[in-house]
Amino acid sequence: AAGLTIGFNVLLEHHLSHQARSVLMGRAATAAEALTIDSSGSVTRRTDAPSAADTWIFVDGQTLYEPTSVDSVRDVVEQVASGPAQFFETEKAGELAVLVRPVISGGTRIATVVSVEHINPLKSLQRTAQVGSTILGLLLIAGVYVVSRRVTDAALRPVTEMSKQAEKWSYSDIE
Repeated sequence: AAGLTIGFNVLLEHHLSHQARSVLMGRAATAAEALTIDSSGSVTRRTDAPSAADTWIFVDGQTLYEPTSVDSVRDVVEQVASGPAQFFETEKAGELAVLVRPVISGGTRIATVVSVEHINPLKSLQRTAQVGSTILGLLLIAGVYVVSRRVTDAALRPVTEMSKQAEKWSYSDIE
């Protein structure tokens, strides 16, 4: 039961992290596809590009695009904008999943897309599932104990009765 509980919790954590990563990869890909390079080599964002929720685009260390009303995560985003491609979770500015995706053209990094997702709901779900699976595992262990105790008692009942009968016979043989 303990192994199943631990396995379930590890699998759930991996699945939720993978889900957050997939969402961020989709956002980053959409944001990267919205970039164009003009004849002078300047990187711009197409005007018809859809707005990208919680996604920033940096070109040469300058912000080309940023979503509105996300001041709480700006520091985290700016710290990783010039870094390598990566995915990580952090507890800075709340629980966040962060994906950094360099945009390469002609072998040169022309921009960086950073996409974030608030994963508080996913972490809350994970904690609830961990508590629930632990309680279920403990109930399963208790149930197995009770059943095995009853089965063992029932199996040993004839031995107890035979011992009592043998004791009676031995007393009667002595008299």
